[in-house]
Amino acid sequence: MIEAIWNSLPAKVTRCLNWIHELPLRIFIPSALLFIILKNGIWVIPNIEVLRSMASDITRNMLVNDVRGQYLYSSFFGLALAWITGAYRTTTAFAAMHFSAFIAGTIGLSIFIDRRHGQSVVKLFLIALACAPISNVILNWLGISDVFTYLFGTIIAISESVPILFLATMFLGVSHMEQGIVIAVIVITKIALIDDAHSKSRLLRILAVATGIVSAKIFFVAYFSAMNFNLTFSRAAFATPAFAYLFLSGFLRNISVTVYAFYSAAWVLVGFFINFALRSHNKRFLAFTIFANITAAATSAMVYDSTRDFTLIVWPAFVAALIYVDRKADREELRKATLLAFAACLILPKIIVWAGKMQSSALFYDFLFVAEKITRKSLIAPLDYIHIAWPFAY
Repeated sequence: MIEAIWNSLPAKVTRCLNWIHELPLRIFIPSALLFIILKNGIWVIPNIEVLRSMASDITRNMLVNDVRGQYLYSSFFGLALAWITGAYRTTTAFAAMHFSAFIAGTIGLSIFIDRRHGQSVVKLFLIALACAPISNVILNWLGISDVFTYLFGTIIAISESVPILFLATMFLGVSHMEQGIVIAVIVITKIALIDDAHSKSRLLRILAVATGIVSAKIFFVAYFSAMNFNLTFSRAAFATPAFAYLFLSGFLRNISVTVYAFYSAAWVLVGFFINFALRSHNKRFLAFTIFANITAAATSAMVYDSTRDFTLIVWPAFVAALIYVDRKADREELRKATLLAFAACLILPKIIVWAGKMQSSALFYDFLFVAEKITRKSLIAPLDYIHIAWPFAY
């Protein structure tokens, strides 16, 4: 099917896509990052001032008078880093720290992948990053620890070193405890089902991930107790029937848009993964793919920010699947599937869905914001509550 779609494209298009893929890494990596920035735009999380104030002093509870916001302390890594580096002093510096972490971290991941899996996998990784909504989420929510969840989640998905797995999982938990737990479960499942290693190595990796996330939880309990934070409101407080009804009704409110936003153009690659598993009768890989996506979807159904939650949780599994398929499937077919996803990314919008409503259309949304300030007309408000009739059914 991939071959048929590829052959149906105009010759100039396929030549252009092939030319992009053949660029040397020293050009491909910065070009990919530039494309990601232009495609997604750059914005900050709405409550960035709250997060910056939290980072100004991590030795005491800055949200004593804002009890319902205290759950934000479970995303601690970015706050601690801003406090250590002094990035909390201005909003610009705070946002720039998270943006710089994304750029430097992605370059570092690319180098790491190149050394372990080769240049072709680096290009697959960067194209997938451009296509998937995770880059949109990170760049449009600068100021929260999402970038560190992405970085440490990717590391534990691709690393085979027990010490690295332990440390990265611990830092992942400190970046976002609740998402870290779910990602750790998915990565443990990945190690058990599809890792090419003998049973002892798999067991050690599983133990490294499990003890890493437990260590993060111990750190939280010990640190906040020692500093007398007296936190009385966590994300667990949202686990009530009333909140569950609100979250689930929002998740189902415009389900076609919500599901599309899970992967955007990267659905092309997800389809390739599933097709490979079915054709090769690879039950373990199919089970892992289904488990990771169902787990991420179930988790995202219990929050308002469904796109953000799903893409951050499923991304490590997506990267692990990409590397696995590169080893097991036809590499030329995978290359073409990835380039087709990139072509789709050029055309299709990348959106963030919040409670069933389209909250962002990347750079287009930023353009509307600027136009609204110039024309003094309401351009964004209608989009915040838009019900897309085509190609999605309400």
